[in-house]
Amino acid sequence: MRTKIMKFRKTGLFVLIGIMTVMGMATFTACSNTTGTTPATLHTPSVYIVGYYTDDYISTKACYWKDGIKTDLPIESGNSMAHAIAVSGGSIYCAGYYIDGTTMKACYWKDGVMVKLPGETGNSVVNSIAVSGGSVYCAGYYNNGINNRACYWKDGVLIPLPGGTGRSVVSSIAVSGGSVYCAGYYNDGSYDIACAWKDGTKTDLFPGTYNSLATMINVSGESVHIAGYYHDGAGNRAWYWKDGIRTDLTMGTDETAVFAIAVHDESVYVAGVAGIIYSDSAKACYWKNGIPTILPSGSYGSTAMAIAVSGGSIHAAGYYGNYSESRASYWKDGLNTGLPGGMGSMAFGIAIE
Repeated sequence: MRTKIMKFRKTGLFVLIGIMTVMGMATFTACSNTTGTTPATLHTPSVYIVGYYTDDYISTKACYWKDGIKTDLPIESGNSMAHAIAVSGGSIYCAGYYIDGTTMKACYWKDGVMVKLPGETGNSVVNSIAVSGGSVYCAGYYNNGINNRACYWKDGVLIPLPGGTGRSVVSSIAVSGGSVYCAGYYNDGSYDIACAWKDGTKTDLFPGTYNSLATMINVSGESVHIAGYYHDGAGNRAWYWKDGIRTDLTMGTDETAVFAIAVHDESVYVAGVAGIIYSDSAKACYWKNGIPTILPSGSYGSTAMAIAVSGGSIHAAGYYGNYSESRASYWKDGLNTGLPGGMGSMAFGIAIE
């Protein structure tokens, strides 16, 4: 089903590093060696995945995996979690939160060094990170003492986003052509409404008859793609938008939800789950141009939280097992590879560089 919803206008090249996806592509140059010069070599990109694991089944620890090798992200003490990753200029950026007493505090890490982000007295969390023009953009929410409020931080400065007086959250951020794009939701007093912001101006993406959520935004060339899902009273239903045209994503009679979107060679890849989220029957999957593919996880439930396309391969990250017994997982071209971290781990974002 395709429905006209909204339209973004933009110009310029794009830089996108979202809540769960960064795309990269291996390139090489062929040349002769008749002059005695050294031929260019094929660059093999590394795969970076971000998430958390549970230390001794007690404390959650933010971490990232580079080509399957886990690296902890340091904090002063307590629990932490990382939701997003970006690789830019040779540096690794991860974003999420740490626990200070009983309060979640927004932060990001650059090459393993934690940078605390300002909020108010309540919780604050980063869900997405982008790096553009030497600036670091983080997006998520802070609590104003009454509700969670959508916001982003540019180089550590908190910038609130409009969203009524109820709760609101940014799930994803992208920076392109000098504009800042965010996606998430706000509550209108009756429903959670999927929405997007361009340079602070909010656009509703879904009618306020069901709860809905935009999970990721991707700006590619002249097009804006947004992934998300809504609940129709019977179950979750996934969709994505391209320049205001909504495409519903189905998997037989299963309910569906999606968390990440990538664009490569004009094809659209969307990752998520078919079945009830966190259940043993949930199936990690992705759609390429609307055609679904199940990602194997044995007899366990599973969910794909991130997707990227590089060098002709499709990479996805997420977890298998139910929520309390989850294990971080990585799929390359459908082959499931577990990530070190054991039971009580999840992967939320992926970057290829």
